[in-house]
Amino acid sequence: MDKRGGGTPQWGNIDWSNFDLSSLGGRRRGGAGRPRSRAGIVAAIVAAALFLLPLVFGPLIGFLTDLLWFRSVGFEDVYLRRYTAAFWAFAAFFLLFFALAIPNLYFALRPQMVRVVVDASAPRRRPLATTLRLLPLLLIPSFFFGLVGGSVWDDLLRWQHAVPFGATDPIFGQDIGFYFFTLPVIEFVRGWLLAAVIVIALGAIGIYLLRGVVGIATAPLASADLAVSARTAFALARPARAHLSILGALFLGLVAIGYYLDRYELLFREDGVLTGAAYTSVNARLLALSLLAGLVGIAALACLANAFARTLWVLGGSIVLWIVAGIVVGGIYPGLVQTFVVAPDQLNRERPYLERNIAATREAYGLAKIEESLVDVADSPTAADALRDLSDTQSIRLWDYRPLLDSYQQIQALRQYYHFVDVDVDRYTTGGVERPTMISARELDAARLPREARTWLNLHLFYTHGFGAALTNVGGVTSEGLPRLQLRDIPPQGEPKIDQPRIYYGELTKDYAIVGTTQDEFDYASERDVTTRFSGGGGVGIGTLWDRILFAMRFGDFNLLISGQIGSESRVLFNREIEQRVRLVAPFLRFDKDPYLVVSSGRMYWIHDAYTTGSRYPYSKHYFRSQVNYIRNSVKVVTDAYDGSMTFYVADEQDPVIRTLRNVYPNLFAKSVAEMPPDLRAHLRYPEDLFRMQVEVFATYHMTNPDEFYNRGDAWKIANEISQQGGPKQPIEPYYVTTR
Repeated sequence: MDKRGGGTPQWGNIDWSNFDLSSLGGRRRGGAGRPRSRAGIVAAIVAAALFLLPLVFGPLIGFLTDLLWFRSVGFEDVYLRRYTAAFWAFAAFFLLFFALAIPNLYFALRPQMVRVVVDASAPRRRPLATTLRLLPLLLIPSFFFGLVGGSVWDDLLRWQHAVPFGATDPIFGQDIGFYFFTLPVIEFVRGWLLAAVIVIALGAIGIYLLRGVVGIATAPLASADLAVSARTAFALARPARAHLSILGALFLGLVAIGYYLDRYELLFREDGVLTGAAYTSVNARLLALSLLAGLVGIAALACLANAFARTLWVLGGSIVLWIVAGIVVGGIYPGLVQTFVVAPDQLNRERPYLERNIAATREAYGLAKIEESLVDVADSPTAADALRDLSDTQSIRLWDYRPLLDSYQQIQALRQYYHFVDVDVDRYTTGGVERPTMISARELDAARLPREARTWLNLHLFYTHGFGAALTNVGGVTSEGLPRLQLRDIPPQGEPKIDQPRIYYGELTKDYAIVGTTQDEFDYASERDVTTRFSGGGGVGIGTLWDRILFAMRFGDFNLLISGQIGSESRVLFNREIEQRVRLVAPFLRFDKDPYLVVSSGRMYWIHDAYTTGSRYPYSKHYFRSQVNYIRNSVKVVTDAYDGSMTFYVADEQDPVIRTLRNVYPNLFAKSVAEMPPDLRAHLRYPEDLFRMQVEVFATYHMTNPDEFYNRGDAWKIANEISQQGGPKQPIEPYYVTTR
């Protein structure tokens, strides 16, 4: 670098005279640039619009059509509550990041780095003006941080409307509701702030580096000035040091908070022979985490003090001590305690914690109130006992659902486009006697239509629904080995009586259907095809051109625009698959995989068992194939197979999770199971998925004595079966029986 008689400052062969070096970008100040092509600008705008339109209009169309759907099923408030919560969460976190980033940008742009300007007449930009000019750049990270914040709308709503459990954990004395509703929000906010501080710090460091590199490159100094320059650089670096020290203190403070919150995570730890805080966690890890939180907190204070005084030696010492303590206290010490204190006498050391694990797991899975009774298999029944208990052979289950399903398909499908998906066990009163039965819905499977018949009109306007069901007693077998059908054929014949057999909503109804058109709908085949017209409620009107455009874009189907059969009274029925429907309305619930069909008062209904679950019940064992360690069958959902109307009934009024959700969605959970029509309520049953989960947990946790539990001396194992000759062994599935 040299200085040439008051001329232009040079660095190598680069002429810096035409650059405004007070800005970040190094924009050219002189010379007439080449004018940009107007056609090129227009082409760029068109290309950007074509790229952005699908990104913007796709979600917008999805939102509008979903809103119309939720309105049609009576749960518009549920949908809007979800989106308004997500929007306000997005806005809050967006503004929070923006507010955190603005002062940091301003401080990073202050002209206090090394900057020696030879040309005194060169314009200097003020940091406030530069900050205001760069504010639009902050919108990008703010947007993404806002999206992350908006994604936790469900956790935020639960935290805002939380109901206490009324029970506390044995270590910290916190109500269990704290771990379900409050701790997840605290952990998220801490993690979000930590990420925000890291991004802001990296941005500030980048600005400082860029300004420092540019400043040095534009500072033409004689060799005699180097000592003065070094002293000036050292003095002017202090504001930057203060700024970065404050950011470092925030980072370390959030790390310290993380260590403090990790103490609570010990309650869910898989700790050797049990779940929860065992001996080593309580006596070593808890102390280690508290010590690490304190050390990092001291490091944060030292880093903050470094902003005003040179305390780098304190900061460095704290960080070194933190690293050493993390290795020794956080790793080696718990390992020594586990190896030399717990392992030689594990049962005695872990006994109180085993008791906590057993009690918490049984409570979390609804097993605490199970009554055990002994059956004396040595008793010999008298003839009178045998006559009384064994005379009703119709209640003895002979059918397995798999061969029965095949039989239904062979003798009751009647047409190639009908299909039986599943067989459900229920009970119905016929002839004044309640008997266990097996029932299956006859659904329309459009994929079974001949290929030539799968036209748009047939799939969406003509073949719109299934028809009726088949039902037999669990012990009903003909002399030919076929099921003795109580309910059969089209139209339905037998008992229970079905007045409205049409199934517009079921397990196979995946396509949308348009009703209220000029085209009659196929009902069933007799001597000639019988047609019908849908007369139920629900559905979204598509009578206007705007509605047709909206749904044509939603389904990607141009026929909705040009079809002459669609009129002013036409409606589109979509989201007709029953499992999809309930999950759309209540994504915060878990649903049993086996909804079952019920015939009540001449109509057909689907009943869905829904669960409230959690993964943060202290000391409770996590279910083997998931993170769930708390479950309640708190909701029964009833869906009308004809018009698709859904009713959510609260079945467990004592469950704190459903009470919290009821506070969030009062309209959705307005009804108790006691308000369910008695005829429907008579068909409720214990859900299979819950039973399966409880059995697998109870296989170990039926042992309430900690010594016996530790030794696993009476652990159970689910028996295997071979469902068909030559088939593989598999665990026996749960099944329903009627017995004394």
